[in-house]
Amino acid sequence: MTAYKSIYGQALRLLCLVAFMAIGLSIFAQDAQKPWSTLVSERKQEIDRDLLHLRGKTIIIGDSHASYLASTANTCATPAVNAGVHGATSKRYLELIETLKVAEKAKTAVVSIGTNDIFRKRAISAADFRANAERIIRSALRLSNHVIVSAIPPISRASSDLFDDEKGFAFSSLLRAECERHADCTYSEPHRIHRDAERPGAGVGNYLAPDGIHLADYTALSAQLGICPTHRTAESGIKSE
Repeated sequence: MTAYKSIYGQALRLLCLVAFMAIGLSIFAQDAQKPWSTLVSERKQEIDRDLLHLRGKTIIIGDSHASYLASTANTCATPAVNAGVHGATSKRYLELIETLKVAEKAKTAVVSIGTNDIFRKRAISAADFRANAERIIRSALRLSNHVIVSAIPPISRASSDLFDDEKGFAFSSLLRAECERHADCTYSEPHRIHRDAERPGAGVGNYLAPDGIHLADYTALSAQLGICPTHRTAESGIKSE
């Protein structure tokens, strides 16, 4: 009976994840049809509303990884403000974050950005990405008392024809360098054990969702980043490594 319950629970979680990703991809497809200025304007209204009651909360900043993280984090005792935008590059995200204002700072901000910058057709330079990252981190510090910057997640090898996984791993080093310039910023590498030993920008095993870009389990990532205090472990990934 215990084994049956375990299998049933795993199956239920998998179905929930598939449904969650399907909804997210549907939203992304709709958003992709909108001009970026329209999408930013709509998201800003939603985020500004949530920022009115920010005290003690976590604000999660960045691209679709941030949005999925925020959705799982809202099961925590202290909910998160979802400031993620699907499809956001570091440059485009600046158009949003630099306009956000708070009456009282959040307890923590978590930054997850960079996956859309390694899309091969964009070809952003390391210097431009680093400059954008610096401005995003400074804005995050303006919105919160402490910032956690996450490494860019690995992607599947099958997705490497569209996304430059080697650049993703290199850009994570730039995120770390910019974060370490600030006393109230902590860099996290929660994906370390899921990276390909020979090609660290790529992921291994079942860590990735079927699309090869997003993760299979954002709840686990939330715990690794210390977003859900009740799920923090001794091996929490919030310490710089």
